[in-house]
Amino acid sequence: MGQNSAHLRQWTAASIASMSLLMTGMFLGWPSPTISKLHAGKTPLALTGTEVSWMVSLLYVGSVISPLPGGVLMDRWGRHASLRACSILALASWLLLAFRTDVISLYISRILGGMWGGISYCITPVYLCEIAEPRIRGALNTVFTLMVYLGIMFEYCIGPFIPYTLLSLLSACVPLLYFLLMFTIPESPYFFVMKDKTREAREALLWLRCTEEVEEELEAISKAVASDMKNKGRVQDLVRTPAARRALFMTEVAAFLQRMSGSSVMMAYISSSVPQNGALSGDQCAVVLCCLWLVFGVWSTFLVDRLGRRPLLGFSCIGCTLATGGLTVWFLLTSDPSLDLNSYKIVPLVCFALYALFFPFGLACIPSILQGELFPTNLKGLASGITAIVVAALSFISNKLYQPLSETWGTYTNYLYFTVCSAYGIYFALGTLLETRNKTLQEIQQEL
Repeated sequence: MGQNSAHLRQWTAASIASMSLLMTGMFLGWPSPTISKLHAGKTPLALTGTEVSWMVSLLYVGSVISPLPGGVLMDRWGRHASLRACSILALASWLLLAFRTDVISLYISRILGGMWGGISYCITPVYLCEIAEPRIRGALNTVFTLMVYLGIMFEYCIGPFIPYTLLSLLSACVPLLYFLLMFTIPESPYFFVMKDKTREAREALLWLRCTEEVEEELEAISKAVASDMKNKGRVQDLVRTPAARRALFMTEVAAFLQRMSGSSVMMAYISSSVPQNGALSGDQCAVVLCCLWLVFGVWSTFLVDRLGRRPLLGFSCIGCTLATGGLTVWFLLTSDPSLDLNSYKIVPLVCFALYALFFPFGLACIPSILQGELFPTNLKGLASGITAIVVAALSFISNKLYQPLSETWGTYTNYLYFTVCSAYGIYFALGTLLETRNKTLQEIQQEL
């Protein structure tokens, strides 16, 4: 069996493992069609504006709770086993939505979904980096992002056209399928080496590489893990050495830029943000936006290991700065009732489309790639947990404050902040970020 077969197996394993993010994307996309149904009185419960805000934001409260326990589990149970076992959280969330119709159950459901999201965001990037060959590692990690888009698209495309309860039941089928498919792919060879299970690590590599010649790679993994595991990973180790501090800084800034460029807000509120009686309805705009995310996300898989992390992130930030800057001007102008902008309703649609074009190339995928690449083995679980918490906390803040800021100061204030953050991302990408393209994990540690 040749190199193509090995790559196919690695893509298969990455796709199945990344279904964890498909489920997370479904939780992210669910509010958009649901809010439209709430406004139309087509749900079994009625919510106030404040309750809608909590419904959207509590997902991220759950995502703050779970990453650190997830980081511990991935080092004790394994990356693979932890993802499989914790998928019960996603299943429980959808079943609560399907069979309970009170606000408290809705809140609990969203928290459970967020807990699953925090765990999947913590563990999956590490698994993907540890099973991949250096030449396709970046591309494999973009599957992580594509699955988020597919999950969002599922809710955007199906949600507006089927009843509230049926949508929850259909969504509940995905965790069951994921649980079964995970039995068909191997655990990370790095985890097996951590646990002194050399035979199992060799078997995992044999499956992933489709060749009997894995001893050299196994020896390199063993040496790297032995060096990394001399010291048990502790919080202070993340700031003890210049290399660890640099890795932590780059990863957390990239995560900050991803969320504070406006991505999580657009996912949740796009249906209610576009002008009424425009070229597209809110639900149609949401579907188009997600389709663009998906198409250009696929394109990014072919570029991330060819062009590198730095140029793609810089390109992405430039485009998102222009898009959110345009939206800032639009919402500022619409706050003046004396202006007639009916002839320009296409402008925000174009800006949302530009954001959907540029975001997938760097801001969407580079943070998760860095999360799996920059840290030594003994710190990956802890660092991934902290990064997932940062992402969740930032998403909670931006989503929870979106409506209060819009009502108090105007919607444009949200997009002004997104513009400033994206503009800083240009400087960060081109002036600070370490290029990791085509480097082994061991070479990255040496360069840090």
